[in-house]
Amino acid sequence: MTYLHSTSAPLAEKINLKDGISYGALAFSLAFLALPLYMVLPNYYSKNLQLSLSVVGVILLLTRLVDALWDPILGLLIDRWYLQSKTALMRKVIVAACLMSLSFAVLLQPQKLMQYFNIGSLEFWIILALLVCYACFSFITITHQAWAVLLGNGHIQQSQVTSYREAIALLGVLVASVLSNLYGLWLNWWVFTFSLAIGVAAWYFLFLRQQCFISTTQSPQVVIAWNGRDVFQQLSQPFKDGVFKQLLLVYAVNGVASAIAATLFLFFVQDKLQLSTVQASILLLLYFISAATSMPVWLNCIKHWGLKKSWLLAMLIAVVSFIGSYFLSSGDMLAFALVCVFTGFALGADLTAPMAMLNTHIQNSANGLDMKAQYLSWWNFVTKLNLALAAGLALPLLAVLSYVPVPAGTTASHSEQALVALSIAYAVVPCLLKIIAMVLLIKNKSLQSIS
Repeated sequence: MTYLHSTSAPLAEKINLKDGISYGALAFSLAFLALPLYMVLPNYYSKNLQLSLSVVGVILLLTRLVDALWDPILGLLIDRWYLQSKTALMRKVIVAACLMSLSFAVLLQPQKLMQYFNIGSLEFWIILALLVCYACFSFITITHQAWAVLLGNGHIQQSQVTSYREAIALLGVLVASVLSNLYGLWLNWWVFTFSLAIGVAAWYFLFLRQQCFISTTQSPQVVIAWNGRDVFQQLSQPFKDGVFKQLLLVYAVNGVASAIAATLFLFFVQDKLQLSTVQASILLLLYFISAATSMPVWLNCIKHWGLKKSWLLAMLIAVVSFIGSYFLSSGDMLAFALVCVFTGFALGADLTAPMAMLNTHIQNSANGLDMKAQYLSWWNFVTKLNLALAAGLALPLLAVLSYVPVPAGTTASHSEQALVALSIAYAVVPCLLKIIAMVLLIKNKSLQSIS
């Protein structure tokens, strides 16, 4: 199997509004799964199913590590499938979407399956559902992202393509956060399943209209041989690219900071600030609304200052905001609302600039388009590794430091030591990591060519 980007049609110079919405619609539905997977379920399992933080942390660490490890293999397969039938690839997407909806339902009621089948433990069903859900989510996400690489030319267009997807995804997160907090996760599942069907259909018709990603010619430059040694060499090919490695390192360090804050957000709001579920929903809304509305501002910044400087500014804003959150105490909702607004504003650049830099680099590389899904699969690998580390290290560490979440429906209180530990984990650690990421980004001069 050989890889060559198409010469059958020119790359789009600019994605229009209609195509941008058709492409981004799938991201809206995926947000209804991403929010529970990465933010709500740790809190849900510890407070509603009374699983210990250590158990939840280990489950999430192991399943997210497995999820991250199979992404590069998925990238190889997706690059291969992109050269084959469009219809066959979309059939795989449809099957994955159905399995993803089913496994999400299992995640919400794992105890029901344990009782019905009378086999396994609660942890077994959670792990099984997580692995299926992660695999389907990864396949659809990488396929979706890889196609976007071929829609834009240069960092301005790639910023536009990325911003369409991420802005619509943030809209999905906004709706999902309201539904999950006010009406429960089951309504979230129903909306997810319905919007997923619409999103896949919208992308499918756009998929059929665009002919820029399939080639019937063969390239002598990039060859896929499916024996063990050659597959390993193909998997490691992106790491022979120095610019990619440097960009990935910055993204990883910055990503760990964001993942820790996301994992601990609800714990911080409910236990440190002593705010209600409704107030937590309002704060999440402010955070994501700020991120969504910041997209046009960041696109303008990127146009005038470039990707690198815009990303650095966003990191600086986040650092200052997190420092402020460390000094908050019980009832400080207004002050934390400002933190949410500014960190949400910074998130807009975090979602746009790094991916636009990666997509631009893929387009500029000699064989980048031939290996687009491989580059993106390693990118997603790091994203998931960040989330795994955030859950697998931060949650057990908090347990060691005497922090135990307050069970739902109770009024138990924490010691001062436990709350200080929570504040350090939520505010100080992300600050330090983002400062390291800023230093790395400033020192990596080779990234200037894609910024």
